Amino acid sequence: MARYKTTMKKQTYAFTLLELLIVLSMVIVLFAFGLPMTRNISLKHHADKAVSGFYHTIQFAKGLAIANNATVTICPSLHGRQCANVWKNHGILVFIDRYADGVVQPDDQIILYTENSLKELNIMWKGFNRHSFLQFTPFGNTTQHNGTVSFCLKKDSFEFSKAIILNTNGRPRIEKTSSCTAR
Repeated sequence: MARYKTTMKKQTYAFTLLELLIVLSMVIVLFAFGLPMTRNISLKHHADKAVSGFYHTIQFAKGLAIANNATVTICPSLHGRQCANVWKNHGILVFIDRYADGVVQPDDQIILYTENSLKELNIMWKGFNRHSFLQFTPFGNTTQHNGTVSFCLKKDSFEFSKAIILNTNGRPRIEKTSSCTAR
């Protein structure tokens, strides 16, 4: 008996053009919905970083006042040489304030200047004596009674609002506030 050799033809698999177009359109739709979410996550991260940085600046200034037995002032500053009157879009200046007047004098020592890395973030300081600066005495207390530093960011549908509440002992705490319009 003669043997006949049968060969099996291997079947190749491929995607049709229609299948590729459907998958590609699904990826585009997912990307279109996901991209704004990643922008909001990035904004929240930068705003949280600014709040945390300010919190640590407060702790640093309080420790500096105690260690140097001097008044230390935190104020908004545009270029790091003089204090400004408003916090919006300004950096933060920390200096040893020899005269405790909230003004950088020639014999005051500038310790730290940090720029505002997130220009959309609105920073507001509200204390009982209505100065635009914050001061620590040589004992680590504030010269104001209590005060609040508010951080607000509204962009499109994204809203970020947190506050650092400072008591007279110079002890800060971070709180989430309800809305930027409430402050």
